[in-house]
Amino acid sequence: MKNTFKFHAFISFTLLLWISSACDMNDRYESNLSAKDLEFIQKTCNLNKDETIILFETNAGFKGYKQGGNFITNKRVATYWIEDNNKTVESAYYHEIDSILLNNKTGAVTLASSLVIYKNDGLSFELFVDADSTRLYDFYNKTIEVWQQEKNNP
Repeated sequence: MKNTFKFHAFISFTLLLWISSACDMNDRYESNLSAKDLEFIQKTCNLNKDETIILFETNAGFKGYKQGGNFITNKRVATYWIEDNNKTVESAYYHEIDSILLNNKTGAVTLASSLVIYKNDGLSFELFVDADSTRLYDFYNKTIEVWQQEKNNP
């Protein structure tokens, strides 16, 4: 009985490690995007040749950046999600943004924090940042900084 419990505990622990490492393998940030990753994101979101990704987050689990991503460039903020061959891309150039709201959910276990992007035309969308509070505030502050610099440059 004792050996069976140890065996099941070992198997459970091993599975948990495997699952968490599989998710980590798909984590992408601006610092570890390969040329192939960037090409995928550029095609998916129709980025201009002069756009540079400044910050990037994905919280899409096993499929990682191939399923979803949230990022800011030197020209805009954008989010994309691909599921069952359906692609949704939402973005706003900085001159199209009216305001940006921080939706901090870092204390919640099952919810991701986000930046809510309010556009001049009344539409809005969210950039999800499923990270610790430091990364969330870095993302928010950098987005505000670039928006303030670029909003008058259509």
